[in-house]
Order: sequence, then C-alpha cells, then structure tokens
Amino acid sequence: MKVLAMALTLLMGLSGSAWSGTSAEEEAERVGEFHVTLKNAAYTKVSVNGEDWGETEFERNGKVAHVKGLKLDETDQFEIVFTPVEDGLDPVTITVKPTEFKKRTIRRVRYHIAKKTISFPKKSVDKPAEPEKPKPAPTGPADDDFDL
Repeated sequence: MKVLAMALTLLMGLSGSAWSGTSAEEEAERVGEFHVTLKNAAYTKVSVNGEDWGETEFERNGKVAHVKGLKLDETDQFEIVFTPVEDGLDPVTITVKPTEFKKRTIRRVRYHIAKKTISFPKKSVDKPAEPEKPKPAPTGPADDDFDL
C-alpha cells in the first residue's frame, strides 16, 4: 500500500511539472561571466557599455580578469574597455556578443562563460618634429685658397 501511495505521489509530481511547461532554468535570468587573460599588463580598470564596472575579480596576480554580472538577455552585444593601470599602454576595447557565452557546469552550478586573451599596445609617443638646423659654415680655408 505504501508503494502505491509513493508511486501516485511521484506521478502527481511529475505530471504537475509537465503541465507548467517551463523549467526553473528557463525562467531565471541569464547572467554571464567574461574571463580575460591579460598578456602584458596586470590589474586593469574595466568599463562595460560606457559604465564603470565594479563586478570584476582578478586572479594570478592580476593577469586574469573575471568580469561578472553581464545580463545576456538585455543587450545585443557588450562593449568592454580594459584600461591598464600601468603607464605606457593604450586601452583595449572588446566587443562580445551573448552568443559567444558557452554553458559551463562547475560544481553543479551552470554558468555562461566567454573567454579571450588580450595584449595591450604600447602608447605611441609622437616626438615633436625637430626643426632643421642650418649647417654651420666651414671654419677652415676654402678650397679656392690653396696654391698648387
């Protein structure tokens, strides 16, 4: 009798979830993480779509940045600007589309993760053009003055 009651309870539970038509995963908002390996800099300032981004974590002495909290359902693409803290390097802008985020399961938790590696170009230091200096006049005797 207990087996029959348990079977009916299980059947009712399964049929109830089948009637709802949506799972909890589909109802939840899709939030992504962008993992960036920084080649020639450490600890950057991050801005996403023109706003300073506070949800950034760094690993490996600042060489890996995890940009978290990107809401994948709200925009068509993310424009992420990495500005290095070190002098002499230009910022890098990366455009990431929500389709680039792949589902990863880590310890039974599902994440949407995109990965890239970037390197920062050196700042172009434009030296001011030096004005051409006039050649100094020869100090020795002229060629015409020699007697042969």
